[in-house]
Amino acid sequence: MWGDRERGGPNLVRVFVRNLRRKLGEDAARPAWTFNERGVGYRMPDPGGR
Repeated sequence: MWGDRERGGPNLVRVFVRNLRRKLGEDAARPAWTFNERGVGYRMPDPGGR
């Protein structure tokens, strides 16, 4: 994803996550599927709950 720096960047990831949240019907203020971890990035919950 980061190979072509001319077309990519941090905003590309934000747009991708925003579109993913919209498709999942998720509210960014109260996420259930995609979580932002400051200083780390984004994560999804463990399906096994561990």
